[in-house]
Parts: sequence; structure tokens; C-alpha cells
Amino acid sequence: MPLNKIRKKIRDYFGFSKTETNGMLAIIPFNGILVFVYVLFGDHLFYTPYVNGADERTLDSISVVLQVEPTGPDKPHEWSVPDQTFGGGEVAFFDPHEVSEEFLISVGVRRQVAERWVKYINNGGKFEGPDDIGKIYGLTEGSFRRLSPRVRINRTERNVVGTESTEIKKGSVNNTFLPAKKEDVLLDLNEADTTTLKEIRGIGKVLSKRIVRYRELLGGFVDSKQLYEVYGLDSQVVEKVIEKGFVSSGFVPKKLNINSSDAKDLARHPYIGQKEARLIVSFREQHGPFTDLSQLKKVPPLLIVYEKAGNYLSIGD
Repeated sequence: MPLNKIRKKIRDYFGFSKTETNGMLAIIPFNGILVFVYVLFGDHLFYTPYVNGADERTLDSISVVLQVEPTGPDKPHEWSVPDQTFGGGEVAFFDPHEVSEEFLISVGVRRQVAERWVKYINNGGKFEGPDDIGKIYGLTEGSFRRLSPRVRINRTERNVVGTESTEIKKGSVNNTFLPAKKEDVLLDLNEADTTTLKEIRGIGKVLSKRIVRYRELLGGFVDSKQLYEVYGLDSQVVEKVIEKGFVSSGFVPKKLNINSSDAKDLARHPYIGQKEARLIVSFREQHGPFTDLSQLKKVPPLLIVYEKAGNYLSIGD
């Protein structure tokens, strides 16, 4: 077809001017050339290799810890976890009730898991045998396999850790990884995040966020029964959470200073309404700063604030 007829058809169909039509005819072959070049040479011209030193180091460390080797053409891969060293040799025998965060980290346990382990034993948690260290939420299979054979639970009055003389139950050492059942994992209610809470049956994305939000408004849970106060949380679900969780005996909630906080800040606390917040500020303005929390009892409407929110209030330094 002659070029003039092509131009005429384009102008009639699209309503282009003569200049626009000529420009379009010039662009079409140019675009074709670009596509052709990209197909043939795109990988070499436009590819930029991804280089990230931190990621490479992470992948290198994973490849060292998790070595996968085929066991045969008809067999699945087996995970092989190399032995870790402690003090220049094999991991020392240890009593899981008497470990420190530093020791656990030094033998390959992640810091967050090490903190969780120590809190578990500080709150009275017990290990009946080597397999029980699998109760610690987040302990990896590799760490379990490496540490469980080195567990020696002191069942006598002697506290001999790091030697084979500690008495243990016959046959209690087991190299098989037995992950803890979810219902056996204890949760610190003041540290559990939404991901952890969602593992409990009956708690989804909305309720887990609501629990964390209410905890933040309170300043932390001082009693697990405060979960009953979370809006929309069924009593049966609360019972499951209470059964699975705990409030650390040494937990100190976030304090609200009634001598420096304004009415708006005071009213944000779930146990203090707007009316009570204004009364606190008015009392402070009329009588001066509070010198003791018990002064709240002098104002009848504030008695319930004293009784319910006392753990969350302070008069300052």
C-alpha cells in the first residue's frame, strides 16, 4: 500500500493532522528497533546485579548452620546441623534451670529466645527432662538437637553443672526433636505481640490488636484477669489466654503522674473517665500537688479511681 494511502487512513481514523501523522509513522519503526535491541541484548544492557553485603553474610551464615546433603536418589534431603563450640570445645553440660542469657546466646540461642527462657525459669517454670527445653517458644530444631543431649538436670542437693556426675533419669536424653505443643508454651502477657496472640484459638487479627492496644492504654497488665475488660473478647477465649499466659511477678506498670498530667492525658487511661480527670486537676489546683495517692479518697468520686487505678498512678519523683 502506498505511503500516502497509509497516511490518509491514519488521518481519517484518528483525526490526526499531517504533522501528527508523520510523527506517528516515524515513531513506529523506532519503537520496533528498541524492542528488537531489548530482546537480543536486554540482559547485558539493563541487568544490574543485586549486591548487599549484609544479606550475603546472612545467607552465608545460614548455609553454614543448615547444610543439606542428598542421602540418595530415592531419599529426601536430611538436615544436618553441625556441632557448635563452647569455651573452645563441646557445649558444656548444663542444667536448664540455671542458665543465663549470656550462656544461651554463646551456644547459639537467639537473644529473644534466651530472654524468654530465663523469664520462664524466673517465673517458676520447670523442665522434667531434656525434651522439655522444646517448651521454650522460638527454639529452633537445630538448637534443640545441639543442646538437648547436653542437658543434665540436677535432681540432688549437689549443684554440679558442667560435669557428667549430675544424676539424671535413665534414658532421659533424646536426640529427636520434639517440638512443644502450643498449649504448653507460656506467654508473658506484657510482652506477647499480635503474632503470638493469634496462635491462640479464638483470637484473630482484630482481637490481638485490641489486646495489645488495651495493654498499652493501661500501662501493662498487673493481673491476667484484666483480659476480661478487653472489648469483644469472649470469656472462654480469655480463660484460654489466662491458662496459657502469665504476668511476671516483677512487672512494674507504666505510671501516670497525677501531679503533671493534664485532664486529657488522665482521661486516656481506661480506669479514669473525663469527669474524674477534671476532678483530679481541680483538686490539684485548689489544694496544691498531691503528696500521697491516698488523698484521692478524700473526693468520693475518685475513690474508685484510687482502688482500681492505684497501680498505674504516681505523684512524681
